[in-house]
Amino acid sequence: MKTMRNHPSQRHLLLPLMGLLALTGCMKAPQPAPSEAPPAGSAMAPTVVTSPRLVKDIPLPSDALTDTNKTLIMGQGDTWTGRLVFATGLSTAEAFAFFQERMDGSGWRLLSATQAKTSILTFLRGERVASIQIEGRLFTGSSIMVIVAPFQGAGPRVPGTPASH
Repeated sequence: MKTMRNHPSQRHLLLPLMGLLALTGCMKAPQPAPSEAPPAGSAMAPTVVTSPRLVKDIPLPSDALTDTNKTLIMGQGDTWTGRLVFATGLSTAEAFAFFQERMDGSGWRLLSATQAKTSILTFLRGERVASIQIEGRLFTGSSIMVIVAPFQGAGPRVPGTPASH
């Protein structure tokens, strides 16, 4: 049985080719600069905008850093709905106090507040409800999730509870 042996000239070409393949596998496609928008009519998939600046009716700490993997905002200004997730350097107690104080100044009425390991504040403004969940991060600061949705009212009356007048 005859075996094939690499010819020295084949080995000479093989190493650079393998190196080139390894480098191209690590390369990323060029990304537009953050300030660039895709041209009108481009074939790019639509992008969900997650800038906290679109959320004008919810006060945010000045150091809020949006978690774009967990954030989904539909709409903007005073009509958005969805979930905004961000990190801040505020402790959980500071974040709780921040939202208790600042939401009232933005026209939101506090419905309930629970301060615990995971704190939750619920607010109402017009036909929208906002739920804010605050948790401590591993070392310092807080992770905050703000969920805003249309207010569904009191819902069906549960048997055995008094009717509201």
